[in-house]
Amino acid sequence: GSKEQRLADFYRSACDIASRNEGGVSPVKKYLSLYENAANLNQLLDADIAVFKRTGNACLLTFALQTDGNGNPSFLHLGPRPLNADVYRTKAGKNTYVKYLSTLFALAGNSKEEAARRAETVYSFEKELADCALSADRMANPDNVIPYPLYLFRTLYPGINFEDYFAR
Repeated sequence: GSKEQRLADFYRSACDIASRNEGGVSPVKKYLSLYENAANLNQLLDADIAVFKRTGNACLLTFALQTDGNGNPSFLHLGPRPLNADVYRTKAGKNTYVKYLSTLFALAGNSKEEAARRAETVYSFEKELADCALSADRMANPDNVIPYPLYLFRTLYPGINFEDYFAR
């Protein structure tokens, strides 16, 4: 039960790929079902908040705290967007990512054909987001950050009550 023992156990479990693969999608199914059962935007955001509270990761609206060169904090909005827009800018990136997505969909129980179809659908949607995203090097440059006061930021997402979202 010590911190060291828990860390060692965690490391061993992360290295045990055979056991993880045997479990398939079951460990994350409860999180996926929250998204799948959402019938509208508010329920989708509720699902994302619930997943964030349980895992520390949100998928839809990504935020981070950062400081400028003078130590002044700001709240940085990162998405929704693909993690690295550069993946969508090459044919090799597409092929590798679509293959990876197909594998995930197949592991989740979809037929090979359905997994490939879903992978292409996800890729196409994410590519649309990536087409208007900055490249990784431009994203890392603080000069490319666009500051918005909250009252103006809210206009970018008129269907979301951010006061409630952030409070939860």
